Amino acid sequence: SSSSSSSSTFYEQWKWGYLDTLVSGNATEALPSTSPSNATGNGLSYGDAVEFAVRSAALGRPGGTGTGTGTGSTSDLAEDVAELFDDSFQGRVLRYNLALRTYSPLCELHRTLARDAAIGSGLYQPHDSVHSAKSLANAFAVIHPSGIVGTDADSVVEAFRDVQAQAKISANDDAYSGESPLLPGERPRSQYNESTAAVIILYGQFGAPDFAKFYSVLSSEDIPFVVRNMGAIDFEESGENTGFTGLPAEKTTLQGYGVRLDIRNLEYKVFDDKADTNDEDESGEEDNEAERVLSASLRPEFLAGFNLSRLADRGTLAMENNSTQELLSSVQSKLIESHHAQSFKAQTVPPQWQRRDLPLQAACVISSASDPLWALQDIAQNLPSHASTLVEVDVPDDVRIAAEITSEMPVVMSSRGDQGPFALFVNGRRIAVQRPSFNLFELMDILREEDSLLAELEGSLGQHIGPPGLAAVQQMIEMGETALDKLGSKDGSIEKDSEDAMNVDMFRDEDAVEEESDTDGAASKFRIDVGRGYRGAVAYMNDIERDAQYRQWPRSIQQMLMMSQFGQPPTVRRNMFTMLIVLDPLSGGQSVTMDMAIQFIQASMPLRLGFLLVSESDIDTCRTSGGDGCTFPPLNIGDAVDLTDLKRIKATTQAASLLVDSLIKEYGGMAALGFVDMLTSMWGKGQSSLKDLVQIYIDFLGRSSIASGGEVVEKALAALAKDKTRDESDKSSTDLHYATSVEFALSKSLRPGMSFLNGLPLTDSPREMQKIFFEEQEHIMQLAASGAITDSKPKSIYGMLLTGENVHARHHPLLMESKGRYLSIDHGAGAESLRFPEIHDQEVIKTIEAGGAAAAPFVVEAFLDLDSKDGQKMALDFIAAMEALPQMLGNPKTGDVTSVVYRVLPRGGSTRGRRSGASVTKLLSQASRFDASTLLSFLKMFVEKGDGDSIESVIAGLSNMSEESRNALSEAAASGVELDTGMVIEGLPTTNFFLANGRVFVPDGDTISVGDIVILLSMGLSRSRAIARLMRSELNGNERLHDTLAKASAFVCSHLSSSKYIKRVDVRSLQDHDERARALYFTWNSPKDRSESWVGRHLQVKITAILDPLSEATQRVSPLLHAIRDQLKLPLALMLAPRPVIGGDDLPVSSYYRFVADPVVSPERAAPKASFQNLPTNHVLTIRMDVPEPWNVQQNYAIQDTDNLRCDVKSGCSDEAYSAALGHRMPDDSTHNAQGDSRVGLTVIEYGLRSLLFFGQCHDVSEGSPPNGLQLTIDQIAQTDLRFMSPGASGVSEMEIQPDGTMAQTDASSSNPIPTSVYHTDTLVMKTVGYWQLRAKPGVFKLSIASDSRGAKIYEMVEGTVVNGQVKVNKDASATSSRNIVMKDFVSTSQILLVKRREGYENAKLYSEHDDDKGGDDDTVHVFSLATGHLYERFLKIMMLSVTKRTSTKVKFWLFENFLSPSFKVTATAMAKHIGCEVDFVTYKWPEWLRGQSEKQRIIWGYKILFLDVLFPLDVKKIIYVDADQVVRGDMKELVDLDLQGAPYGYTPMCSSREETRGYAFWNTGFWSSHLRDKPYHISALYVVDLARFRREMVGDKLRSYYQSLTADPQSLANLDQDLPNYAQHDVPIFSLPQEWLWCESWCSDETKATAKTIDLCNNPMHKEPKVSMAKRIISGELFEESWVELDQEVQAFEDEYFAAM
Repeated sequence: SSSSSSSSTFYEQWKWGYLDTLVSGNATEALPSTSPSNATGNGLSYGDAVEFAVRSAALGRPGGTGTGTGTGSTSDLAEDVAELFDDSFQGRVLRYNLALRTYSPLCELHRTLARDAAIGSGLYQPHDSVHSAKSLANAFAVIHPSGIVGTDADSVVEAFRDVQAQAKISANDDAYSGESPLLPGERPRSQYNESTAAVIILYGQFGAPDFAKFYSVLSSEDIPFVVRNMGAIDFEESGENTGFTGLPAEKTTLQGYGVRLDIRNLEYKVFDDKADTNDEDESGEEDNEAERVLSASLRPEFLAGFNLSRLADRGTLAMENNSTQELLSSVQSKLIESHHAQSFKAQTVPPQWQRRDLPLQAACVISSASDPLWALQDIAQNLPSHASTLVEVDVPDDVRIAAEITSEMPVVMSSRGDQGPFALFVNGRRIAVQRPSFNLFELMDILREEDSLLAELEGSLGQHIGPPGLAAVQQMIEMGETALDKLGSKDGSIEKDSEDAMNVDMFRDEDAVEEESDTDGAASKFRIDVGRGYRGAVAYMNDIERDAQYRQWPRSIQQMLMMSQFGQPPTVRRNMFTMLIVLDPLSGGQSVTMDMAIQFIQASMPLRLGFLLVSESDIDTCRTSGGDGCTFPPLNIGDAVDLTDLKRIKATTQAASLLVDSLIKEYGGMAALGFVDMLTSMWGKGQSSLKDLVQIYIDFLGRSSIASGGEVVEKALAALAKDKTRDESDKSSTDLHYATSVEFALSKSLRPGMSFLNGLPLTDSPREMQKIFFEEQEHIMQLAASGAITDSKPKSIYGMLLTGENVHARHHPLLMESKGRYLSIDHGAGAESLRFPEIHDQEVIKTIEAGGAAAAPFVVEAFLDLDSKDGQKMALDFIAAMEALPQMLGNPKTGDVTSVVYRVLPRGGSTRGRRSGASVTKLLSQASRFDASTLLSFLKMFVEKGDGDSIESVIAGLSNMSEESRNALSEAAASGVELDTGMVIEGLPTTNFFLANGRVFVPDGDTISVGDIVILLSMGLSRSRAIARLMRSELNGNERLHDTLAKASAFVCSHLSSSKYIKRVDVRSLQDHDERARALYFTWNSPKDRSESWVGRHLQVKITAILDPLSEATQRVSPLLHAIRDQLKLPLALMLAPRPVIGGDDLPVSSYYRFVADPVVSPERAAPKASFQNLPTNHVLTIRMDVPEPWNVQQNYAIQDTDNLRCDVKSGCSDEAYSAALGHRMPDDSTHNAQGDSRVGLTVIEYGLRSLLFFGQCHDVSEGSPPNGLQLTIDQIAQTDLRFMSPGASGVSEMEIQPDGTMAQTDASSSNPIPTSVYHTDTLVMKTVGYWQLRAKPGVFKLSIASDSRGAKIYEMVEGTVVNGQVKVNKDASATSSRNIVMKDFVSTSQILLVKRREGYENAKLYSEHDDDKGGDDDTVHVFSLATGHLYERFLKIMMLSVTKRTSTKVKFWLFENFLSPSFKVTATAMAKHIGCEVDFVTYKWPEWLRGQSEKQRIIWGYKILFLDVLFPLDVKKIIYVDADQVVRGDMKELVDLDLQGAPYGYTPMCSSREETRGYAFWNTGFWSSHLRDKPYHISALYVVDLARFRREMVGDKLRSYYQSLTADPQSLANLDQDLPNYAQHDVPIFSLPQEWLWCESWCSDETKATAKTIDLCNNPMHKEPKVSMAKRIISGELFEESWVELDQEVQAFEDEYFAAM
């Protein structure tokens, strides 16, 4: 992806500078002044190491001093260089990236590759890690492609030279076809020849002497090499606290994630009673806490922000007498007392009526704060604690007025979401911070991309344009296409009133995924006027406004708008849409556009459909007729009386047109449409006669029951015989005439295959066609909503849409270029080479300077090969056309004024072979000195003269020209500038082309006309005018005014037309706001605030934020705004947009939140973490991680129950207090973390990044749809083809040729490489967007279609791209069975996987009925479950124990890992070994395209049902889900063997035998009763899944589809995991398990308990009872072999044994 590439490029840029300094004698100069003088970096803190790296990178950059030569520089110079680098954005972003540990995945990738290479070559042996680690050098090199590994630099260089020579020979013989060993974005130090791919990969410990020597030798030898850091490659064997280098291999503390503490709403008690020491005090009575703690020791925890215990331990206080301790104890008691009081008030949620103004009150406090950003972050991230105080704030009128004005700004209105407005823009580029997929590391890449764009802008235009002009060009880029084009309108208005802004989103699906589009809707697209002049040419099949069949349609536009808002088609009796299809029905092949039109008509869309029936050959015949009109003689069928008489007459499009016309007149347009549809589908090879055509006509009438028998033949013959010569004098005739049709096509430049919707050209792609249609529909709706279309006006909607500045009279190839291509060529031609057309007013350009109705300035340049006849003819035609070009484009009175200049530039090589050639280029550089006739005469003579004639001879031949004119030509030819036009333009089909403000036009033929130039200029009118308006400051006194504007236009338009262009939003209205809105608008680091001594780049990336202060997105973005302002120091604008009034039953944000993105790294600061202080003690909190999409994080360390975080006011809130309540001793290593920070007095939770995510889309290019159910695997690529070369030996000389011709190693280089460990995992392709995901650690992997699957037989992989939904396969790429993918960073990179069907498998099915019996272990019972919180983990262990005890075969548990505590995972695994079962943990990342859930319980329910097809390895064929709070009494093997009778899963129906709860059975009434239609409602506490059938029948996709549809209503699927399969059972059948398989006291009678095989502790709707109490009561007695208490004790014994052994 582009962002990933940007990241790699940036990394490569500073890496070489860093390494050059590191290995040179200048390394000590890069050390911070406060650090030990240790150039290797040993002993440095990470903060000092970051400082060292930044300074080293600065010294090694061009202009620095770190050249690797060892020559020293002064410390002052090093400081100056580092300071200069610091002042640049690149320096600041490097520092921030290092602080964020952005490159840690890349480092781990390098370490993994180094380890694999060392093992593969025998350098390192894991089974003897101690010995081999000590002997392993700190640097070694791998030579590609030979696989030679060496530790001696000189020997490696010698071996490389030999390998390089052999690789060149292989390349010449086309024998080498190996893959490049380089990672994406990796660039060798020296020139790298990809054809031979000979390169060295240097692994080493940066800073070590061995590495420095290796690096210096390879650099001096100019050998292509890349560098990868070895790291601790013995980490797997030695653990995290040691490494063979002696450096600690500590875990990396990551950033870029968020933590949310939700206030839990508890309906039932879910606490583990093991930790409940105060059950007897639950009445809430408070005793005097202060008295009890007065004599107690100081608590090691924070109270009101103070840790008194730590304060007392400090040196001076610890030596004082007991009075100090007593004083601190007294302070502690007061703090506890006040803390509880404050906490109680802070957690008193204000009533709904009181919090209506809460966002306004928050905005008021923020705006009045000394630092609004800090206030914003504090309020947003701690709202539950601040709400009761905020509601007491009086909101001044100026804040209310500012909020009202702000809410009406279009950019604010378009940013509205469920929690108020929110948007973050980077140079106008919207960053979706509010989405789950937000990734800080991706944002950093985007910042660098934007900075690179601005650097390119300054580099390209800086020499032509001053700072104000550069700022104007940046503004153009930031505005985006839509705003720029609006600014280019005649009145220059870019404002949209609030009603228009509302209309933008009125018809948009709020839940639809925002796609970055290459279009801004139908309103700004070019249209072709294919409506005027259609009479007698176009055959319309229907007319919504006149045809009787539409009589019942409503005529009200307002009714249509209401229907559209509710998802219904915009049915109204107006011709809202007119589609014209240019068709030759006898050309063969189905018309995709016609099929789409028929679908729209059948869907009751108000679409009028017309056909222009013409043939390609007849259009060409008409063109060559010389302009006298098309004359097609009437069709002559002679005296034909039956079909046999037509056999010898050739069928023509003219004849087909006659038959269509007769059907329209006699049977109506719909009959004619049916005939055309049938004709295009049936006409094919072997059909050519008129008889064949009429036979299809007869068959159609017969099949349609319109007519039959002999009369049909008579009707056909009569229709054909009616053809007559057109009466030119009859202007009122509406009869269809073929000659008129052909003339219409010719006049509009139309060809068969073209089609138009309201004049908009359509493509052949159904997807693009739908996109254009719905964009036009939205445009029509906006016109209707704004009043432009009413019940009575306009008379013709079609005519209205085909009027305006974007409408062209005829079609042109340029109009099909949605973006166009732009070039900016530095050719050296000055203003003297430019000519104004003589009929133009040169003064109109001054209207731009005056700020009036601006003319559109253009520079039209002709790059021509004047040695070729085509180029010579084009030059003459071009000058003639430019001189005839009207200055007013379009209507002479109301059209667009232009200011056009032009020049002719001979192409590179052109005229070089002629004696007069150089003089011609000089003369053309002075073209402004001559009138057009003189220039044309000269060029004509130049063309007539031969190659050997001199310029003097050419000029002398102009005998009809005055002597003065000839002398002027001679002078210009001698003194002009010889232009440098030797450029080679790639991708152009010809050497002759034209540019208009940089836009490329390549004529189709050897001429160019005035019409071509008019179209070319029309395409750029609005952009040219907009750019001129924005750059007025650059125009005063500018001698190269037109060139300046043209270069700016070329740069801007080139960016806008790029395939990588990202849609931007114009946010200028925020800074140009009403003065009354200033109270809520803040700016920092504005460019206008720079000092006069500023020496950096003029252009900087601009950040704009619009937000409601009380939203979850604001919680996340507020700390990032700090970093942007204070560390990256970018211009930042913030607009507070509070909602005027809020409602709802809860606070706008009911959680505490922290986002970890600390940009400051220093020894004095603790490791970055999410830190919460002064949390409420009267609420239960649950933790929810907010991590980037590619991250799979799991808990590493937690003492407390993170699902139920609560504070005991008697014993404290820390981990120590919790452990004491449990009677446990804290682990010995729990007092400090890995960074040495104290954990005493804190609740500490640590998460670890387990893996990263590969995800993407898979497309079947054969069918254009996802290969639903295709099995994919990834396997880690092991390096097994390496061989170690002894120091001093040449790698090539170590090979011997054997008698049989094979090559073998000698003893000197032999080794016994150890196969490296491999990683394997698999998944399925989903139906929705072909989505797939796989997890992996940093490394290089092979992505394959599962080799043992049916998919491997049917499909193979191909290379290609997907652009705007269109799949393009690389024709040169061969099909493969796998492809390599690399995991190397934190950025979400979606992989596009293209597959096609193998020959012979075009119609094969991916699954068959017999696929389900393959693989799997039939003797193993697979059980799936999940849990969260210590109580349910306790239940889960008991369930596992009961299942294992009662099941007759081996059991394997698959537990969903995301919500399990680390203590559970280790103890459950230990218990499993004791009781004889297996345990494995599974996880899956909720895809962003699937609607997410915010409540933790609903997230868990979703994971329970939505991903069953992809959660487990593909060889697991059957699995049983069991709720954690069940106790099993039956043999689970019975469920595995149970025949589900063709259903994918089996559930137990809800019991109905307990009479007292029958009234609570919601499924027996209302919606569920009518929906189920006598089918049972099933409980989801236990179910068995036939995974093979589940996957084969795509049940997972069906369930996800139902889920996505139903959850559009937040109130639906109240019991998500249970309601979903029950709702879908009409489509996905459920096998009803015997009732005995699930007994629940709430719904099942006591009499049925004896036969129950599982007991479920489901909640009782009549009363609330704690789960443990319920379990002890229900699961006891003679029905059970062990009571729940006994099972619990047995589980506890396993835990005690485990902890005792630790």
